[in-house]
Amino acid sequence: MSHFITVDELLTDPEPLDIDTGQRIKDKKSGEMVDATIRFYPRRPTDIEKDMCASAANGARRAYRKLLENPKSKEHQLRLKEPLEDADDESLRTLWVQGNLMVRAAQIQLNSLEDREVVPEPEGDIIPPIVHDAHEDAAEEAEDDRVKNLIEAINAAKTELENDAKAIPHDDLMQAAMPAHIESLAQGVWNDVYTANIIVFGTFTDKDYRKPAFKTTSQVEKLRSQKPRIYRRLADTHSALLLDLEPTLGKSDAVDSSSGS
Repeated sequence: MSHFITVDELLTDPEPLDIDTGQRIKDKKSGEMVDATIRFYPRRPTDIEKDMCASAANGARRAYRKLLENPKSKEHQLRLKEPLEDADDESLRTLWVQGNLMVRAAQIQLNSLEDREVVPEPEGDIIPPIVHDAHEDAAEEAEDDRVKNLIEAINAAKTELENDAKAIPHDDLMQAAMPAHIESLAQGVWNDVYTANIIVFGTFTDKDYRKPAFKTTSQVEKLRSQKPRIYRRLADTHSALLLDLEPTLGKSDAVDSSSGS
């Protein structure tokens, strides 16, 4: 027997996210020990909320980069200098490649968007379906070609950087890797702050989205530290919701939405 639903029910956000906490608690009714499950209701962020999250992440990245660049800061000493001093040559070369590729890929992506083929819209007051469909096919093909060329260009840049890294003398490796590693670490902070803010804005404990699950990003950071498995499930769910919002056909694509600005 079928159960009928409304359009509103059909178009709602995903089902509640139930996560096993790994804890056992006593059931209030039966008195038996049962698995404890936490329930979240994730919501897609609005454009304004996404902008606010990106702004907070951009600020955090800039501030953290300044700390890493300051030789007197503990961040410079503990997260940058000491790990690099203990790293072998191959690890230093890998860090150099990763950090420089991040910058190179962002520029390649920008060039790709600026140089992409624009498929003209059909003209006329009445557009026959076959003309409309042909335009859509051409637009999709152009976008597929752009993405293919983008991936090839990034892979070529990676190969070029790896060859350049081999030529860096041993004595120069640490100083060469330092700026690139700073960018990698700063970008990691961007990712963490952006995700934490997205979770605060879009996670609730009720289906009507009136009861926020988190009041501050500090609570999210504590969840990431103390319950990484639960945090990862929640973060992955929000990432999927963000992907659902991404426009197609090159209107606003990005290789990595975490790049910020």
